[in-house]
Amino acid sequence: LKASIALRQPIKPMLANPLKDLGSVFDKCPHGMYAEIKYDGERVQVHKDGDDFLYYSRSLKAVQEHKISAVKDYLPNACPSAQSVILDAELLMVDKKGKMLPFGTLGVHKKKGYSDATPCLIVFDLLFLNGTSLMDTPLAERRSQLEQLLTPVTGRVQLSEQHRSLDTEGLEDLMQRVVDDGLEGLVLKDPRGTYEAAARRWWKVKKDYLQGGA
Repeated sequence: LKASIALRQPIKPMLANPLKDLGSVFDKCPHGMYAEIKYDGERVQVHKDGDDFLYYSRSLKAVQEHKISAVKDYLPNACPSAQSVILDAELLMVDKKGKMLPFGTLGVHKKKGYSDATPCLIVFDLLFLNGTSLMDTPLAERRSQLEQLLTPVTGRVQLSEQHRSLDTEGLEDLMQRVVDDGLEGLVLKDPRGTYEAAARRWWKVKKDYLQGGA
């Protein structure tokens, strides 16, 4: 059986397997590879149905109001042209300099300690658009449609940082930059890949995975 998707009916998000060797991803993605920053936030699935927006967590429950209240007013401006949309995204705190804060800072008490930071929705996938499921559409096309659809609002609703056509050296340099910036790692994706609910078809690389954690 294959899962589809419909408005107001969230599905389990697609996930990633750990990868301990950057070079091996080129064997897994012979047609090329997209590398995205791995954001250390909370997974959110956004459903836009007309003027209504609904927010679902990784466990398919409604996202707590205090976590989403600071970004929900900006979403109508971020995707004004579509009547119905389903987005896959990550919600995290970002300070005034654009630095992304670690997981857990979205909590009510933790947020008080970061007065110069605001919640930001980082969008990285488009699963549904104007009545049509895009789950069987290759990632490269989904991303292209997402880039045309979304109008970023700095610090509130943004597109994920994505790199394409990297060779082994370029991928290693990007991973080093991520480590130096204190970010969590990378997610590596096949541009021809479809979206499979709950399946682990992507690969994630953290500094703890490489060289035995050294």
